[in-house]
Amino acid sequence: MRNRATSGKRMPQPRIRATRPPTDRSWIRPYDRTTDLPRLLPLLAADLQTPTREAHARLVALLRRALRAERIRASRRHWTYNPARHAALVRALRHEVAALHRKPLATVASRREPTSPA
Repeated sequence: MRNRATSGKRMPQPRIRATRPPTDRSWIRPYDRTTDLPRLLPLLAADLQTPTREAHARLVALLRRALRAERIRASRRHWTYNPARHAALVRALRHEVAALHRKPLATVASRREPTSPA
């Protein structure tokens, strides 16, 4: 026996509506070194200032090591693996490598004695 309330009537389908288009990235917070890096790595405020290319390269090496450890956790399905941390590490590494490549190379001073015109 059919239910009289639903006989002959179609039930309305719920509307599925996307909140944002998948290509819109305006809702993503821009990368900020002073707030993002201390959340990802155990760093002091002095470690965030990298005036030399070598110090910046050490920071990039720390990020690569942390990302490698996170990828190992993911592959082993470890309970401490955090996909959000993994994505934040990838994002930070991309920004820091780009900033490292923008830094000028240190110029090596010439070891020759300056000659004075005679």
